[in-house]
Amino acid sequence: MSSIYDQYHSDKNINHLYTYMNIILEKKTNISILHNIEYFNYFSNYLREHFLNSEKNTLQDLNHELIQITLVEIYKKIVISKKEKEYNNDPMPIIKEENNMDADIVNNNKVDNSEIIEKFNTLMIDRKIPTAIDSNIQVKENIQVKENIQVKENIQVKENIQVKENIQVKENIQVKENIQVKENIQVKENIQVKENIQVKENIQVKENIQVKENKIMYSSFNRLKEENSTRFNYKIDNQFKQISKFTKLIIPIEKILLFTSPIIKLNISELYLDIYLTLNKTYSLSGYNYGEYIPLETININKNPDRLSVKINNIYENIEYENDILNGIYNKNKNRIDLEIVDINQDDIINISNDKNINIFTEVDISPSTSGLIMDNSDIEDKENLNIINMNLQNIIIFN
Repeated sequence: MSSIYDQYHSDKNINHLYTYMNIILEKKTNISILHNIEYFNYFSNYLREHFLNSEKNTLQDLNHELIQITLVEIYKKIVISKKEKEYNNDPMPIIKEENNMDADIVNNNKVDNSEIIEKFNTLMIDRKIPTAIDSNIQVKENIQVKENIQVKENIQVKENIQVKENIQVKENIQVKENIQVKENIQVKENIQVKENIQVKENIQVKENIQVKENKIMYSSFNRLKEENSTRFNYKIDNQFKQISKFTKLIIPIEKILLFTSPIIKLNISELYLDIYLTLNKTYSLSGYNYGEYIPLETININKNPDRLSVKINNIYENIEYENDILNGIYNKNKNRIDLEIVDINQDDIINISNDKNINIFTEVDISPSTSGLIMDNSDIEDKENLNIINMNLQNIIIFN
């Protein structure tokens, strides 16, 4: 029976919870988060942190606590996004409270709607976005204030309106002649403030100049030679033990199920790392296309175990691949390595090794008449068993 860790982090559990949240939020906001990478990455990353910090010890309790927290946070993000769009499109926006959330939370637990609205309005105030018309502004008696009123260019503002410091008056509003600007506004002081801000910014820029960080790279080629290891599922010794941040994955893009989407999944259980990576850019080299996959946010690491277990998979399901370390026998009379050629092309770079300290890197020369590789090497004995691995197909994980 699988552990709570495996059940909780399984694709089945993650997709089930995220799909359930999407149903609730789409019903509430008319917005689907199903294909929103930002929300999905927030959810999956928080899921990992939640497992480490939660005191719950059953799958049901963990899921229940997780969905209560992330559902409200994603709802807030959606509401804020919608309000910012309304504010940008409206000359003088009036922020209105959202309707209460539906009681569609797991096990009929309800979200505290008043708290959501109160936090939202507080956030709007912190961001200096008006949530209501200030009581000190006296509007002319005959103006009828309706929702989403569009202020025309010729609105005449009454005399003696006291403009608060944070209200930005648009250029097209014509302020009447008798508005009196407070006497204590000093242009020189404002210029000095700007100069001081610029000096501080310049100092900050200098402080933020970072010396190039040392890169730590681990390749699937250096994996431990286990029976069922592949370039997508392998273990490797953590020789440096100085990793602090995951940076990127460089991997050849092959015509297999793993690359049916520009998003792939990386799991390193010893680092509690279970994240989705997106294709950032591609490189062409020696007849192969290589993809650079990066996380959408910084992934800091505070552990350095002796060994790392790496699993690379697509976002839909776990796919098992056969061992890609090929076995061959050297035929000295024919200067050939006899083997079944799989995933090796003419002119690829291969590594040939065995248990007797043979370690050769060479370019592939495929025998045209038989299933084998042409090889003339006096250091290899006749009938010797050899291991062959294609260097062009190996991936590289980069840490700082």
